[in-house]
Amino acid sequence: MSGEWLALETLTGEQFLPLLGQAFLLELPEGPQLSMLLVESRAFGDAAPGSRRGAFALAFYCDELPRGQYLRQGTYAISHAGLGRMQLFITPTTPDARGVRYEAIFT
Repeated sequence: MSGEWLALETLTGEQFLPLLGQAFLLELPEGPQLSMLLVESRAFGDAAPGSRRGAFALAFYCDELPRGQYLRQGTYAISHAGLGRMQLFITPTTPDARGVRYEAIFT
């Protein structure tokens, strides 16, 4: 996917709330794309001095990877048809009954 990158500092957790349950596309460095389902947008802090937003976290699941495989922690190009394209640093968390959950933290 081409296009301009979203400025991460302008994004807020509230912008992601209407997108819960929707698919985001994650581009792998090797070329293929994986569908990631947004399952949570959670605020966890007040705005820092000089910041326009409080800290928040996004959580995703990727059902396209075989059980036992997961994405490594790192920065990936992730896009949503209605929001745009962004570079997010995601971290896999402890697997649960559904699979591996991935988080992106915005401070």
